[in-house]
Amino acid sequence: MMADQEQHELSRLILELVDGYISDERLELLDRRLMESNEAMTFYCDHMKNAVLLKRRIQLYLASSSPCQDKRVWKALAISEKTAPGITLKRTKHRSDRFSDVVSDSTAKTSHISKLFLYSAILSTAAFMLILAYVNYWAPPATQSVATLVDSVDVRWALPSEAFNVGSRLKNRSHVPRLAEGVVKVAFDYGAEVIIESPAEFEPESAEKMILHSGRVFARVPGYARGFTIQTPYSAVVDLGTEFGVYVAADQTAEVHMFQGKAMLVAGPAGASSLHQEIKAGQSRVVLQSGQIREIPTRKNAFIREIFSQSGLLWRGEHIDLADVLGGGR
Repeated sequence: MMADQEQHELSRLILELVDGYISDERLELLDRRLMESNEAMTFYCDHMKNAVLLKRRIQLYLASSSPCQDKRVWKALAISEKTAPGITLKRTKHRSDRFSDVVSDSTAKTSHISKLFLYSAILSTAAFMLILAYVNYWAPPATQSVATLVDSVDVRWALPSEAFNVGSRLKNRSHVPRLAEGVVKVAFDYGAEVIIESPAEFEPESAEKMILHSGRVFARVPGYARGFTIQTPYSAVVDLGTEFGVYVAADQTAEVHMFQGKAMLVAGPAGASSLHQEIKAGQSRVVLQSGQIREIPTRKNAFIREIFSQSGLLWRGEHIDLADVLGGGR
């Protein structure tokens, strides 16, 4: 079990990474800690799922609304002020300033101070930010654009209303797009890119998370977008700066194939996950409905890793030359 000092130092490294000012030396130290300790890796994943999402929710909240205009916060404080009982304060003996050596006794005095005043005096900036985060995070978030469809090849959507074109912005909490034919490339706002193969059903849950109900997805996640998550019916893959593929079959079992870097695989349905396992480059796992994780062979060419719409080329990791890209080929 990690000592308190180790947890404190690991927390500082993670926060530096999340805030974007971590140095190369500190980043190497963080990577080394995660590689050497499974406990540190689990701590990292838990911290990222909470701290990163909380920070980004606060940023989105402050960008879209002025805290002073949130009636839910101020209404609660106003009610508290009206109903607050008087508080008795007893003045204690004190030493006077340097111009007098006289020590005087002060009598007990009663003042009526509302709780609103006390809250204003006591609450730190961080605590108030947590109040705002609570209002926004636990309340249903508003529908917003979180990703962009940047490329596609031979696409047909299941419904005419889902006819997304290149350049279309994808919103969360709207509906579940069903890709009937073709391949699309989607860029999430926080930096991750995914290639989605038909047939597939997926949801862009947020700028750092997507839900894959069925189908095949390849994800490319740069270092600054670490923490990007692909949720499946019975598992989740939390990225640690990687390239990986996820396949959800008709029976809702999920395969995860790691091509570069590493990720944390969390088994079990959302809200009831308990089993964590780190997957490194060259390793692959399947998660059953029971929550069991089993090792499987890595299939290097099982996922489309890049698409070139001008030539119609679908690249699965095999060797190609420039003529293939310019002239076309599958």
